[in-house]
Amino acid sequence: MADPAVLLLAVQVIGVATVIFLASRHWARRRERQLADIAKQKQLATFVERVHPTLGAYRSRGDGTWSCLPAGQQLGGSFVLCGDGTDPSAAQVERWSEIQRRLPELLAQIPPPPDDDGHGHTYGNFDPAELRADHVEIARDLSFVVLVRLPEAGKYRLSPIIRVTPNGRTTVEWSA
Repeated sequence: MADPAVLLLAVQVIGVATVIFLASRHWARRRERQLADIAKQKQLATFVERVHPTLGAYRSRGDGTWSCLPAGQQLGGSFVLCGDGTDPSAAQVERWSEIQRRLPELLAQIPPPPDDDGHGHTYGNFDPAELRADHVEIARDLSFVVLVRLPEAGKYRLSPIIRVTPNGRTTVEWSA
């Protein structure tokens, strides 16, 4: 039979070796995640400026999306238009033409805001004629979302979001 002190020492050595092995594996995985995060941030920060005949100047970002600031004076001011894909597809550009035509109608569908935003703030006088698009995002499937800018909302924390499915089903919600 082996000496109990030798067995105890062997168990301790095995325990320390296991801890060192697990710790090194943990730190290696953590470093891999950090490097992946850094690479992703670099990718997101990378963009290429291009020009589209209809949309004008746009940025193709490293994350597989594009964005531009279309001339929006006819729609009440400037806003961001973006979409899935490295470049705007012909279908997305066609959908954008439709969105431009429909935007006044879509904004008119926004109901008055809830009385309380969940934080004890009320909106005040709601005038749908003062609503403006702030951000329009077109997905690959041609569904789109319109984030709406409120004039002088004060401390009120909700704003309207319009969602339109590829087949035209429209929902409007007030969200934080």
